[in-house]
Amino acid sequence: MLNCKRNWVRIADQEEENFCHIHAWQTDSEKGGGKTIAIVDLLTGRVIYLDQAARNDPMVQKRIHSITDKAGKAHPCSVERLESILRSVVDYESEEGPENGRFNLEAMGFTEEEMIFFGFPPSIDGEEG
Repeated sequence: MLNCKRNWVRIADQEEENFCHIHAWQTDSEKGGGKTIAIVDLLTGRVIYLDQAARNDPMVQKRIHSITDKAGKAHPCSVERLESILRSVVDYESEEGPENGRFNLEAMGFTEEEMIFFGFPPSIDGEEG
């Protein structure tokens, strides 16, 4: 059974670049006792819990959901969905043959490493080392 009690008296969040840090306090005072309990990646909506109690704290979860909802509106596609799309593009270009497919992918901005990551066969030149 999930623990649904509040673990902290007060929480606050602070955005820094593409992350939102969720801070919590055991008392109402901002002095001492505060710590970062979770970090939300604003590009993917992925949550990193630094304190496992934050997973079941209703106040923390409400704050995390409001942050991830906002992030989802700014970036409606998940990383998994974007990777799936890119794999499909690379797969489609693979059917053009190694030379034409590589040329087309390079024209789209893919690096050799990205092409290989998304499933394009490595070039003979790219395998030399």
